[in-house]
Amino acid sequence: MNEIIECDRNIWFTSDLHFMHKNIVKYCNRPVLIENHTEWLIDKLNSVIGENDEVYHLGDFSFGSYEDTLAIMKRLNGKWYYLKGNHDNHERMINLCKESNSIYLGSSLKNIRIQYHSQKKSKFFVLCHFPIVSWENRGHGSIHCHGHVHNSVVEAPKVKNRFNVCFDLDFRPFHISEILNDNMGEFKNASTKIGHQGH
Repeated sequence: MNEIIECDRNIWFTSDLHFMHKNIVKYCNRPVLIENHTEWLIDKLNSVIGENDEVYHLGDFSFGSYEDTLAIMKRLNGKWYYLKGNHDNHERMINLCKESNSIYLGSSLKNIRIQYHSQKKSKFFVLCHFPIVSWENRGHGSIHCHGHVHNSVVEAPKVKNRFNVCFDLDFRPFHISEILNDNMGEFKNASTKIGHQGH
């Protein structure tokens, strides 16, 4: 019987929110009108993320102006950690995170150790905007979370300990317990089509 790993902190992973991207609703079948997209996203996130939770966003946060993006960041529940995506500007993200009291993790690849249990157990996570084939400590149980491919299960098929945490798979963020227990479920918006195509 497999061990069920418990997490005593609420930690969430998501990616590719694409705030204020006029074509993302069409590209990824988001069930909302584009004029309501920003509020829909904020409601979806804040409905599950608490004020004291941690959130790791793995790239491509917003296509809006600096001021509009900052206002959105300040409305989101939780302590946010932002990784750079291919549509994010490095200097802009540095400044946005400073002003919103968020943490900027920098480039599109980050190795972190997350303590997930009060017994001091921890797990090594390799976070990247892009899905990668081989990552540090892969053979020793490390977990790779990524974004970029949106809802495509073709561009990043499931392999052991690699998880697509893009918002578009299920229109929600993913909790660390789902990842630690390898129980991400069936996704209502998964697509067998090539998904990214420059979004």
